[in-house]
Amino acid sequence: MPEIMLELAQLALKNGALGIGEDHGDPAGRQLALDLINMGLVRHFFTELYEEEGNLEKLGKASRAAASGDSLLVVESLAPSGHTLGNSIKQGRVIARALQRGAQVHLADIQKMKYRPTFHAPRHSNIRAKYRIVTNQPAPGAASAVGENCRGCLLLWGAAHFEGDTSLDIFLPGLQFVKLG
Repeated sequence: MPEIMLELAQLALKNGALGIGEDHGDPAGRQLALDLINMGLVRHFFTELYEEEGNLEKLGKASRAAASGDSLLVVESLAPSGHTLGNSIKQGRVIARALQRGAQVHLADIQKMKYRPTFHAPRHSNIRAKYRIVTNQPAPGAASAVGENCRGCLLLWGAAHFEGDTSLDIFLPGLQFVKLG
């Protein structure tokens, strides 16, 4: 698995997609995402939320607020956020900042999120399908995480998604990732 050191995250994102494996209760992963977004390195932000009417409506409102120049707090209050799980940085904050910096936000999970690693394959298949569309890669098979269309794609997921036989980097060959928290 192509786990990399934290110091290489910027370089990885400049050359292709980067995954961040976070501990959902620890702010380190989300802070890294914010730092990379603030540097202007993120063009597409894939987050562990799913497309459902409420989330899509919130994302639309947050996108319009960001485009209008509203403050981070206003955009964050409108953005989908998911469960906080004790994290001092809400997903909504990362989504809001990505929108403010002009990145496209993709809710890439499936509605029936199971926390068992045995259920990661269907979730990762859905992520791959959305990623493939964004990066203009034809089906079938794996979607590469390296190349011009992959630059600036940031995937923020729980660290367990970067472990085992169904690790996300198997579905996106070449995906480098950092595990934090």
